Amino acid sequence: MTTKREVLNEIQKSNDGRFKNAVDFINEKEMIIYFMNKKFEIHEILVDIEDLLRIAKRYSSIYVNNHGYAYGVIRGTQRKERLHRFIFGYTSEGFVVDHHNGQKLDCRKSNLRELTQAENCRAYRKPTSNSGFRNVYKISSGNYTVTIQKDGHLKRFGTYPTAEAANEIAIAKRAELFGDLEGGEVLC
Repeated sequence: MTTKREVLNEIQKSNDGRFKNAVDFINEKEMIIYFMNKKFEIHEILVDIEDLLRIAKRYSSIYVNNHGYAYGVIRGTQRKERLHRFIFGYTSEGFVVDHHNGQKLDCRKSNLRELTQAENCRAYRKPTSNSGFRNVYKISSGNYTVTIQKDGHLKRFGTYPTAEAANEIAIAKRAELFGDLEGGEVLC
């Protein structure tokens, strides 16, 4: 297991340039890499301590793009790559790396998982409906309907007098249809 002192010593001894981001240790296993954008907003990127040496050797700096993902600038180039993909390692063809808790800046190995693109879309948590709940839509009668897409087909699960009642059905049906990848309950 890599200690805090070993990580800091290795970064300071680096021959190929210094690592430009500030870092802070949360505990013996996890740390934060800080990034400040042009608007002076500070972003905190969570990583495992054991990954910092690999990160510092490969990247000259880490930044957060407009979509909220952490990217590393590869040393000696202008090339950039997503940090979570580097930390996870290579994926099989047709698979992507997903943040299990939905937080794009949580790049700890325990939060990263390999999914197909279809599974990744199902696990996405942002509601896109007009009710504030995922898969719950207000209809012209003033009631709410539950509609979920699976394997390219829309499935409808009735109408309900309130968005909250329809949301309870939506949560149950997503769990039934998708299991662990249902995405959880999310409000706007």
